[in-house]
Amino acid sequence: MKEIFSNTTSIVAWWGAVVATLVLLWDVYKWRLGGVKIKFEVSSGMSLVGAGCEPYEDKKFISLRVVSLGSMPTTITTVGMRCYSTFIHKLFRKPKASVIVPAPILAKPFPYLLEPGTYWQGFLNQDEEVENMIKTGRLYCWVCCTHTDKVFEKRLVIKDEEPISKD
Repeated sequence: MKEIFSNTTSIVAWWGAVVATLVLLWDVYKWRLGGVKIKFEVSSGMSLVGAGCEPYEDKKFISLRVVSLGSMPTTITTVGMRCYSTFIHKLFRKPKASVIVPAPILAKPFPYLLEPGTYWQGFLNQDEEVENMIKTGRLYCWVCCTHTDKVFEKRLVIKDEEPISKD
């Protein structure tokens, strides 16, 4: 009888150890995925159409979109652009031009609290000077948030546009 309880006790002890290890691994996984996660997207050559966009028709814009994918909020404080002459200048963080944009077009004002599962979007003018920087250098849009000292950057490229059919 003593051997049966000993064997059963060993099985239960092993089962408890395996379950506790799995729970620990699950908590580490959740911790790694938790917190603030930001996705930053930029697109050039955008047009604004619809109600309220009449003053902006026939112009090109750069779209900036910051999406919160994490489980904690953060605050967007600043957006801007940097132009580097070459990849080497980018590598050593030596821009030939830097711009802070205090109030992007059609955007919520800064500082903007970005809750989990929400996004912020704004637009920047894509004039001749900006297009020239995209074509001749390496133009990056950037965003700063309060949860980190890291600056989120995305390079702007001009994509070949296909004409929109009027059928």
